[in-house]
Amino acid sequence: MNIGPSVQIISPEQILTLLSSLKQRAEKADELSSFSPSFVPVIDIDLLTNKNTQVIYGRNGTGKTHILKCFQELATFNFSGMRVLPIYFDMRELDISRISPELSEEDVVELFFSNFIYQCVEKINTFYETYEPRPYAGNSEHAIYLKSLGTQSRFKNEIKKLRKALDNQRMREKIESYTKSIRTKAGATTHGSGELSLTGNGPSADAKIGTSKETTREEFTEFVIKASHFIDFSEIRDGFGRICDILDIEQIVLLVDEWSQIDVDVQPIFSELIRRTICTSNRLSCKFAALKFQTSFTTSINNRRIGLQPGIDITELADLNHIFTFDLDRGAVRHFLIFILIKHLLEAIGRNLYNYSFEDSRQYLIGSVKNIFNSLFVNVFESVNAFDYFVRASEGNPRDFLSMIGECCATHGAAQLPITLKAVQATAINYYTNSKVANFNGNNKKSLDLFNSIFAACLRKRSKIFSISKEIHESDVYIRDLWAQRVIHLIDNNYEYFNEETSEIVSFAIYAVDYGKILGLRSAKNGAETLDGMVQQSSALVNGLYDGATHKTILEYIEEEDSNLAAISEILGATPQSEGVTDHIDVIEPEMLFSKIIEINVDSIIVDFQKE
Repeated sequence: MNIGPSVQIISPEQILTLLSSLKQRAEKADELSSFSPSFVPVIDIDLLTNKNTQVIYGRNGTGKTHILKCFQELATFNFSGMRVLPIYFDMRELDISRISPELSEEDVVELFFSNFIYQCVEKINTFYETYEPRPYAGNSEHAIYLKSLGTQSRFKNEIKKLRKALDNQRMREKIESYTKSIRTKAGATTHGSGELSLTGNGPSADAKIGTSKETTREEFTEFVIKASHFIDFSEIRDGFGRICDILDIEQIVLLVDEWSQIDVDVQPIFSELIRRTICTSNRLSCKFAALKFQTSFTTSINNRRIGLQPGIDITELADLNHIFTFDLDRGAVRHFLIFILIKHLLEAIGRNLYNYSFEDSRQYLIGSVKNIFNSLFVNVFESVNAFDYFVRASEGNPRDFLSMIGECCATHGAAQLPITLKAVQATAINYYTNSKVANFNGNNKKSLDLFNSIFAACLRKRSKIFSISKEIHESDVYIRDLWAQRVIHLIDNNYEYFNEETSEIVSFAIYAVDYGKILGLRSAKNGAETLDGMVQQSSALVNGLYDGATHKTILEYIEEEDSNLAAISEILGATPQSEGVTDHIDVIEPEMLFSKIIEINVDSIIVDFQKE
């Protein structure tokens, strides 16, 4: 077994170089074997082999793509063992920018859905043509069978059939020839003779009424209905099934990323087409990655439900938005993000220093994790407190965390080591401005205007967090936009309190303002004092909402699933922790908590903004 090189001391300069060049976007990686080594198992990856249609929710940067790519990698490298063919599909490949709410169902089928299925077929073909048996993966008999001449011939023939079924010209020919007749009969008595013919003005219907010269005749009405578009769902579904039989595998799993790039009004139509083609087969399954507030899998048209109905056709596998939130559990978020950083560092060390390919799942890196920690907290950053500003400013978002570290190391590390606290703070402020606020332009500039009004109210109330009544929260698109762009962070989407005075249950959503925004206050007069006051007041309030048990369970699961992370956890427990991250405040009483939530409510600001 290849267990890698002996323990070797990694210099601070090497760590700095690796931190400056970490891959921050999984979908931009141009090869497999990049994802499993740096994957932190927040969910059981084997659940993706389930034959149900599933969705993973999460804001940008929470790791949705990493999960899908990690599964694709594992299934690819263990194809003969798992017998699952993974197909990763980024919906931006369809030129999603062309989709608008004005598109008809015919447009969606002809312009996008047929292209989506066609590209899936091509990806299956590429997978088979480039598949190479790996000696360590086992099941050599299956690997030999896959490359036999008989298997190749049948596979190519099936791919050819599917290509033909999805050929646009052939589809148009079918549209022209496809008709459906509906005839109704009725007995009638008439006198006289003659014949009347009525022809509709459009392609959708023709009507004829014929009369008999006899006194008693048969009267009928015939409607000839021509299809506006045509796609043979069963032909495509059966074709995919035959490919599974030919390759002797259990199923084809479509890993559909960036689903929310499709216009929300078009998503239910696309979902309905996927349901008819893919989700009715036990040989095909779909796994979606989506933004929760920008996703609509189903809708009702003429009292008929179309699309993928939650709980019936599609189930939620995970909501990464709620796994770790900084304001809810600072210590757990720090633990989790350092797990991610160390995993990425170990992967980068193995790849860049030792030229590992990581295709062999038995390959491990034996490295001095203690040495890495010492370099991070002493040689690379001047203190634990400086490093922990990345934890705080990221608000628990892995991509933001890695991006800020990479930016800081590239910008400030080259000039001076160790990197100072002021340099870290400057990076956090700059990242907020250039990577978050910069996203608000054009149509969504109004969202930023609302945010500035809410932030002004937070300053007056000396609170980092604010509350919104559930009814207003569920109807406001600007709040959802601010949340999606990560300038506000959802702490609790369903805080409820029974008001004894009114005998009513009141519900609120509770958000926190991004720390990068309030960190800028340090440059103003008395800014540091204001900032610290906002954080401390918010800490007292949030601790009343949460007991930390959920995060503890998740961390324990992560350590059980990855023994390397369990070893890192022991070191984490021995390292000093910043007071700013781990400060503890007693839980306040429910009545006082409710009073505070009322005090920081911003309903009036949102209602006035909606009227403008």
